[in-house]
Amino acid sequence: MEEELIINNSRKLYLPIYLMMIILIAIIGFIKFYDLSLNNLAFTGAGVFIILRICITEIHRKFESYKITPHYLIDSKGIITKKTKKNFN
Repeated sequence: MEEELIINNSRKLYLPIYLMMIILIAIIGFIKFYDLSLNNLAFTGAGVFIILRICITEIHRKFESYKITPHYLIDSKGIITKKTKKNFN
């Protein structure tokens, strides 16, 4: 039986996306804190965008993995798994 190492993507890979959401939250907080005008549709849209982006990012991270053995590498992506097999020999 071969040893198999399964690796998933780290959240560090998605750091720019998380940083973008933090900046968006900070901008909305700044606008609300100083009682500046913010359209309710824009506020709701930003909230929905942030929630969807977090969900989509986490789903993408969970469904992408790599299996490594001494003889091959399997790259699995997506819900309907597409496998690319590469031999090391």
